[in-house]
Amino acid sequence: MKYFCVLVIHIQFLLASSTCFSADEVFITNFPEKLITQDVNSIPSTALRKIENVEVGTFTSMEVIDLSPKYMLDTAGYTKANVSLFGFPKAKDFADCQVGFVLLPNEEAIWKAWQVDRAMILSKELKTKVTDKTKYFQGQIEIDIHFPSYMVGFFNTCATNVEVNMYSYLK
Repeated sequence: MKYFCVLVIHIQFLLASSTCFSADEVFITNFPEKLITQDVNSIPSTALRKIENVEVGTFTSMEVIDLSPKYMLDTAGYTKANVSLFGFPKAKDFADCQVGFVLLPNEEAIWKAWQVDRAMILSKELKTKVTDKTKYFQGQIEIDIHFPSYMVGFFNTCATNVEVNMYSYLK
């Protein structure tokens, strides 16, 4: 009988303590309102931006001819991004080369500097190596975002056109 009472008390304690905590809510006894908290294991708000199926001709990063408001990366208040480039060459036989993109802030003064002097002020750039031995190419960078939007310019130093896809995971 002595052991039975201890067991009953122990089971009651376990049942009472299991309902005290919840993953979605926290109650503070010395504060008059209920506070809702975020689960520490959840993923914060993120966004995926895509620029797909872009055919890029042959030119270097300083000759980027598609650097215009044609391709824009809207960052929507996010502060970091993982940006990847994926694609394939259109021909099979060519010398090793580079394919990439330039992210130029969509700001009037920076755009004027690009138009007049080809100056890429505060730009971000990714270059990836391409060989005729592989079917695809890819590259990725992580960047800090400092502007509301960026103009995207693609470049290709290969002796063939390439098709590229750019994916931006904003966080």
